[in-house]
Amino acid sequence: MIAGCFSVFFNADDNKRNEEIEIEKYSDEVIMLRDFLSTSMSMDIKKIMYNSSINSFIIGDILMSIEDARGRYNHSYSKVTTPV
Repeated sequence: MIAGCFSVFFNADDNKRNEEIEIEKYSDEVIMLRDFLSTSMSMDIKKIMYNSSINSFIIGDILMSIEDARGRYNHSYSKVTTPV
């Protein structure tokens, strides 16, 4: 019975470690770009993931490179408006 309790405890601990490994820590830039993409695409931020091994955002079934996301961000904030 004691062995059963320990196996449940250690199994739960292993599951927690696996979850921590799967959640990638995002840099400040990636966090900012995710927020921008979420707002500009009217998408739930939870559906925008970043994969550092391919340097791309995964947005639903779309793959967007970080360079493309940077370009969209820079273009969005560099628009010059003229007074009417």
